[in-house]
Amino acid sequence: MALVRKQVLMLALALTALLPAGAGIAVAVEAPPDGVPVPSGYTAEHKRAKSTFEGFFVQLGLGYSTSGGEGGPVIPDVQQGAAASEWNFGTFQDWRNKGCLVGDRGCYNRAITTDRGAGLAAAFQLGYNIKGYADLAIDFAWNGSFGSTADMAGAGAISPLVGIHPLRFWRDDLPVDVRVYTGFGAFDILYYYETEFQTEAKGKAWTGTSVPFGLQTEYKFDKNGAFALGLDLRFVRGSYTKWIYNNDKDIASHMDNDPVTTMRFAPRVNFGFHF
Repeated sequence: MALVRKQVLMLALALTALLPAGAGIAVAVEAPPDGVPVPSGYTAEHKRAKSTFEGFFVQLGLGYSTSGGEGGPVIPDVQQGAAASEWNFGTFQDWRNKGCLVGDRGCYNRAITTDRGAGLAAAFQLGYNIKGYADLAIDFAWNGSFGSTADMAGAGAISPLVGIHPLRFWRDDLPVDVRVYTGFGAFDILYYYETEFQTEAKGKAWTGTSVPFGLQTEYKFDKNGAFALGLDLRFVRGSYTKWIYNNDKDIASHMDNDPVTTMRFAPRVNFGFHF
């Protein structure tokens, strides 16, 4: 009996010595799948951490936009319905041949142009970041000047965007984020006033499509907080196929075979909220 008691005591001491090693093995296991019981020794530290910028987000951007286009593109005769439009000073063809009412070609170049809309740039964006790697968003963007009626101008578009976040492929817990994005504005409008066609200021406009693209950075002062401050370096390439002489009377000219293009640079400071 003494021999048996001695063997039991030695076995108990051996098991006690192995317990720390067993605990270490339990700590090293990966997070179990959902629905599987948590093993002994597993801690909350092993759960997959949510990426810092993952989930829904809202952004408001404010900055400045340049204007870039061309003045004086030769456009087809303005049409109203199926018939050529005429005004008191003659047909549009007569006006185009002369340059403008006062016979100045420079007047034509200033009156028919896509080089308008420099000034304040603003944007509002709603989107969802997919596990920190990519995002889908809808973007409402506008830029323009706030002058008198004679020189006020602006452009705007609604665009779906897709973005890639390269830093997420390296780390998921950084307080800083980098986003490369592009999109497509199915309806882009460039609107402006002028007084050289007519003595009374009338609104003119170009309509078409646009492609926004750029690089954006964001930084969270509190990594686990919602607020982020960032910078958006955006370019917009517009391609316009319709010139509206008088929106009130639906007098316009289509340029389907020869669109007029613009390139705008619109850097903005972004205020973001992530949920």
